[in-house]
Amino acid sequence: MENFYKVSDVAKIFKVKPITIRKWCQAGDLSARKFGKSWYIYKEDLSTLINSSRKPSSDNGFAKEG
Repeated sequence: MENFYKVSDVAKIFKVKPITIRKWCQAGDLSARKFGKSWYIYKEDLSTLINSSRKPSSDNGFAKEG
């Protein structure tokens, strides 16, 4: 599992609750894989998101660019 982050780790990075990260995963806004009941986020995709101009918004989606 070294290529993945746990939901709790990603929630700390974005300073949101874990449920928000799970919603992003379910909606397909964040590339992730579900093993059993747990979601795991691909490290490479998270890095791409962090380095892009797309930032999470409060409505569990992503804010528009610009």
